[in-house]
Amino acid sequence: MFYTDIKPRTPLAEFDHSLAWAMALLLGLGLVMVYSASIAISEGSRATGYQSTYFLMRHALFITLGVAAALVVFQVPLRLWQQLAPYLFLVGAGLLVLVLIP
Repeated sequence: MFYTDIKPRTPLAEFDHSLAWAMALLLGLGLVMVYSASIAISEGSRATGYQSTYFLMRHALFITLGVAAALVVFQVPLRLWQQLAPYLFLVGAGLLVLVLIP
C-alpha cells in the first residue's frame, strides 16, 4: 500500500472562536438571570408544581434545542443560504405580516 492512496483529511469548518465564547457566556448569563428572576414565582405557584427550578429547566431545554438547531444549520453550505436568501426574506416578511392579522 502506497501513501499516495490515502486521502488527506479536510479541515474542520472555520468559525469565530471569540464569537462562540461570547455566545456561550451570554447563554449562561441568561440562564442565571432567568433562574434568579423566577425562583420566587415558581416556588409559590401550583402550576409549576412548587418546583424552584421549573423555569430554569424549561429555559435550559430551549437553549439546548436552539444550539442543536444552530449546529444543524451550520452544516448547510453557505452557497445554499445565499441562493435561498431572497425566498427566506419573503417568508420572513410574510410571517411578520401574519402577526398583524387578527
